[in-house]
Amino acid sequence: MNVVWTDVAQKTHQNNLDYLLQEWPNQVLINYIDELDQVIVRISNNPYLFPIYNRKKKIHKCVLNRNLSLYYQVLKDDVILLLFWNTQQNPKSLKL
Repeated sequence: MNVVWTDVAQKTHQNNLDYLLQEWPNQVLINYIDELDQVIVRISNNPYLFPIYNRKKKIHKCVLNRNLSLYYQVLKDDVILLLFWNTQQNPKSLKL
């Protein structure tokens, strides 16, 4: 399947990269990028691998680590990356 990044996914991903770069050793950032690349490949090969978050909108939730989740949508031949969500935020502010 094709993987498509929304503008929001790109922005929230970049925010996470910036945070890691500022607050953590470089190796943490490198490990995160490697793990994310692997997860995206897994999702593109099997988009239903991670649990459904919103059945009506066909949104799935992938927990990347205890602080970060990826929300994505499966549409025909595309996996749409919607948002990277810092789990320390107020869940009521999550808009999908």
